[in-house]
Amino acid sequence: GGEAMRIEGTNPWIGFAEPASNYNGYLYQTATNFILETNSTSTKNLQLSPKGIPALTATQGGNIGIGTTTPQAFLEIKGASSPAFSPTLKLVETSSYGFSRLHFNNTSNAGNSEFYIKARNTNVIGDDRLTFQNSTTGEIMSLTGEGKVGIGTTSPTDKLTVITQPNSYGIVHNDGVVGIGTYVGSGGSENGGYIGTTTNHPLYFYSAGGSAQATLLPNGNFGIGITSPGEKLSVNGRIRSKEVLVQSSSWPDFVFDEKYKLPNLKEVEKFITANKHLPNIPPAIEVETNGQNLGEVQKNLLQKVEELTLYIIEQNKRIEKLEADKKIVIQK
Repeated sequence: GGEAMRIEGTNPWIGFAEPASNYNGYLYQTATNFILETNSTSTKNLQLSPKGIPALTATQGGNIGIGTTTPQAFLEIKGASSPAFSPTLKLVETSSYGFSRLHFNNTSNAGNSEFYIKARNTNVIGDDRLTFQNSTTGEIMSLTGEGKVGIGTTSPTDKLTVITQPNSYGIVHNDGVVGIGTYVGSGGSENGGYIGTTTNHPLYFYSAGGSAQATLLPNGNFGIGITSPGEKLSVNGRIRSKEVLVQSSSWPDFVFDEKYKLPNLKEVEKFITANKHLPNIPPAIEVETNGQNLGEVQKNLLQKVEELTLYIIEQNKRIEKLEADKKIVIQK
């Protein structure tokens, strides 16, 4: 039960060497440390192998391998292939509400921010989370135990919650040419929420992975069933509406002005015979080719109705006069 061996002295050490060879390594102590070290000329790695299984390897280049004997980085950890889902690295925090954390820091530049990945696991539903933190701005992203992701917030309320500063983009998708994003704030003269392209490209709307069913061009033209709308609203299909409001700057009440010259019916007849349509009304070929301006056509049609009303009033006066003259003749 006593001592098997004791080495005493100032900085005592044990050397390891092959026969007729230089030392490959040393085991020694200093005033502050107990050190296991390989010789600078040795080609051997330092290895810890419980039950003959390599568990930790330190190479001559300074790389550390756990679960691997050929680490390719300063620290390389290789997890076990079984049992399934066994952890490769496990961080444990002993306090009830503390965080297990990984700390990333570039000590060569004091001006750089430090980053942390923190994990918190409590008995409170919704309180356990994985957090990414910056030493300058604090917590920047969180993943809760309920599967909710928060960017700019540690308390996401939905599968993805993004909190930004006023007048800023939240989500931006860019392939290097075309960009699309969400924006909250005063994008123009109005304060609100925006979604659209961040580059000079159309915004397409589609469903079921098919072709575009609606298109918003950079100039503000919107098309439904058409990808190149030439107007503020172009629809390739039927529209059902309970009401349509068309604004017009000049309504044809001028027809009833005393100074208005009512077209001569003979001239109207001559125009119809030559052109096969009413004056100021577009011909069929033009409407079939270019469509019709609903407001303009309605205004011109109303003008024709008002003119027709005046013609009828004039005709009625003539008929009444003829009937009166006829009575006078009969009475004589």
